[in-house]
Amino acid sequence: MMDLANKDLGSEGNVELKVVDGKLILEVSHIHASGKVSLLVEEDGTYFLDKLAKAIPGQVDDAIFAVIKGALKAV
Repeated sequence: MMDLANKDLGSEGNVELKVVDGKLILEVSHIHASGKVSLLVEEDGTYFLDKLAKAIPGQVDDAIFAVIKGALKAV
């Protein structure tokens, strides 16, 4: 697992972005006196980067994303 970001949102909220087993995981949560509310999004890192590379014109980003995809598989 690799934490990419972990930031507070005000005094009770939090946002986390991490990579676990090659998947990108985004969790936004709000912890309050009676419990916790959260939204969790999990996306395959390779699929996401392939779609992102396709949306950006040119080839430079394709090479960069290929390196990142290799690194995601190692995490």
